[in-house]
Amino acid sequence: MKASLDNKRTDSAPRRGRPPVRTEAETRHLIVAAATQEFLKNGFDVGMAQIAARAGVSKRTIYEIVPTKDDLFEAIFYEWRMPLDFNVDDGLYDGWPAEKVLEHMMHDIAFKIFRADGVAFYRLINAQADRFPDVARAYYAAGPEALNRLVANVLTTLQKRKLISIGDPFVTATMLVSMVIAEPFRASLMGARPLMRGTQLKAHVRTAVQLFLRGATSDEAGRI
Repeated sequence: MKASLDNKRTDSAPRRGRPPVRTEAETRHLIVAAATQEFLKNGFDVGMAQIAARAGVSKRTIYEIVPTKDDLFEAIFYEWRMPLDFNVDDGLYDGWPAEKVLEHMMHDIAFKIFRADGVAFYRLINAQADRFPDVARAYYAAGPEALNRLVANVLTTLQKRKLISIGDPFVTATMLVSMVIAEPFRASLMGARPLMRGTQLKAHVRTAVQLFLRGATSDEAGRI
């Protein structure tokens, strides 16, 4: 009986030793979050040592995961955009009407963009674009341009389903994104209005989508 109790105590006792090792994805997320905070606080002159200290990792670990500062910026922009990867090839939005698809997608995009950290990073990019033109170009390629291509992919799928009728999907996507994002984002940048949230954001997206569909609804689907 005593041996049994001893075994029970041993099994339930806290185990000592090294803490569980983080995965590379978890470490990359820590680095990206730390770098974003450091850049927003101190600008793009921040060194890897400061980022490593904030992330709680070594400089060697950073260089193993993101070998260059350009790779680090790319990782930041990718992680920001990743939740907005609308993969329609996996059956996303199957059976949905065009209006529901576009409202859902554009609301997710606007909700992500109309965040305080998103606005702050955009301000930083604009303020330091002259000194760091490569960063500005990388931001545009991995951010706005990539986002427009995601929207274009969804519009192409809706057109194949004969739910809308449009010309060039990428050009049309830039117009739709601008309708939803441009003016509210500019107003918040200038301090004229707070960022949209909640029911106000939903109403704004719905109005923009309905206006867009008046010019893009296919004859087969019937105009609204």
